[in-house]
Amino acid sequence: MASSTTRAPAAKGSERSRGLLLEQLLHSEGRGPALRVGLLLDQPRLPRPEALVVEHLRSCDFAEIVVLLRRGEEAAPRRAKALLFSLYAALERRRSGPASELLACEDLSGQLAGIPSLDLGASTEGDAIRVPEDAAARLRSLELDVIVHLGARRLESLAPEVSRHGVWSYRWSDVEAYDGGPSGFWELAERSPVSGVSLLALGRRPADAVLLARGLASTDPDGCLTRNRVKPRMLGSSFVIRKLKELHEAGAVRGDPSAAAPLPPRPPRRTNPSNLEMLRFLAPRLVAKARERLLDVPRRVQWRVAVRMDGAPSFQANGDFNTTGFRFIEAPPGHLFADPFLLRRQGQVYCFFEDLDHATGKGIIACARVSPDGELVDPRPALERPYHLSYPCVFQEGERVYMVPESRRNGTVDLFRATRFPDRWEQVRTLLRGPGLDTTVLRHGGRYWFFVTVREPEGAGEQLLLFHSESLTGALCFHPGNPISADVRYCRSGGAIFTDGGRLIRPSQDCSGTYGRQLHFHQIVALDPDRYREVLLSTIPPWGGLAGTHTYNRCGEVEVLDGKRLEPVPPRGRRGAVNGS
Repeated sequence: MASSTTRAPAAKGSERSRGLLLEQLLHSEGRGPALRVGLLLDQPRLPRPEALVVEHLRSCDFAEIVVLLRRGEEAAPRRAKALLFSLYAALERRRSGPASELLACEDLSGQLAGIPSLDLGASTEGDAIRVPEDAAARLRSLELDVIVHLGARRLESLAPEVSRHGVWSYRWSDVEAYDGGPSGFWELAERSPVSGVSLLALGRRPADAVLLARGLASTDPDGCLTRNRVKPRMLGSSFVIRKLKELHEAGAVRGDPSAAAPLPPRPPRRTNPSNLEMLRFLAPRLVAKARERLLDVPRRVQWRVAVRMDGAPSFQANGDFNTTGFRFIEAPPGHLFADPFLLRRQGQVYCFFEDLDHATGKGIIACARVSPDGELVDPRPALERPYHLSYPCVFQEGERVYMVPESRRNGTVDLFRATRFPDRWEQVRTLLRGPGLDTTVLRHGGRYWFFVTVREPEGAGEQLLLFHSESLTGALCFHPGNPISADVRYCRSGGAIFTDGGRLIRPSQDCSGTYGRQLHFHQIVALDPDRYREVLLSTIPPWGGLAGTHTYNRCGEVEVLDGKRLEPVPPRGRRGAVNGS
């Protein structure tokens, strides 16, 4: 992280850079003693996402693992998988490539050596554990703050209560839509655009559970089961340390704001699919694959920018966004235009956008004047770097014009200033060191706000982080509500935040199922150094033959957005990078 950014002091464990989110989660501003954590494991071999939970506990400065807990009974034999599902899952692991490595088990025996262990001598009734009184008394004497349960064997409750803040346990699904296993499969089978992960605080009964944290990642568009499991599981790996930090600093932990507490009635519990269910799942997919290989021509994504003059848009709750009047502008052959932003300068409206060359797959920032009839006049390069640039968030402060383009391939979030508007820029500073996506800057309430999307750790789904500062050259502060969204439908910015009828409106791009699926508009109803809250207003779905849309901006009477189509690849064309994905 940049020296201008709030840094965590050196923590226990690794000194390597951990990313924009985790760098902050490993340090607490709380002054109380370290939280005492009990770790309930089925075995010391854990998949990478759960191994990361242990790594975070050992690296933070506000919690310590004081005891390892064992259930105290032999592992119950697992119910045999249906034959077809077992074969399918094995084949999916083989074709998933690096994704399977992110779910591979790691032996944590060495890391956990020296930590006292305790056999609970528990009896199991279904998914519940009942601890004998002598073991419960020993547990209570340890004065645990939290018991964290990690392992493949499901746990619904542990009685009696033996820690101050209960037992925290993962569900590798969105418990509000899918409950049970196998993780990631039923979302594919039912063509859900999102696949989730949940962290629960268990109660004495399953109905008493509270949802502490929830994340939704895009369901794998190619239908690969192993890849579909990676994003939500890696996304959830930071949930435990995030909620423990909250507990240490605030003395309490809150439930996920997207859900009621306790949980609403949960859906029917899922099980492994039968052979008949697998046939119903596989048959149409095999037919579609065969048709694609025999009949489909290679296609690539082509983005274009559209302009509308005097459209009078409406941003009302549950309202429709009228797209009438937008006129798309074709990019030169071999190029695509996307991510349009607007700025008025000396009475003239300028459009800044990504100009990507399909032959190289590299984007630059271009600009053009917007004519009174909605044409882009005199397009020219504005900012170019050795690496890919996109999403040119431009804004003006007094007489100075600034830009924060996306430069994730450089691993930085950088601020530029125009030295000769609109086509000459100099770098002012690096705001953040990390591969931030689609950073959006807002001046509000006497502060600068920076909305930055990250994919942390490697392989995880996306989350939206919020930073703030008193000035463009001051230190950036990490908002205590981070991440302010872990939902792939809303956590990536889709344009500048603007005012409409006295309301702050934040556009977001919905990347569920596919990148750049559609746009949403949210009203920001609370924004200060301690709080953030927004409500969903309306959506722009694909229309008129488009395959998606993901950026919207407005400036007075001028509006711009972009849209993508799937077009045949020219016979000798080389496939370029898909914009911003």
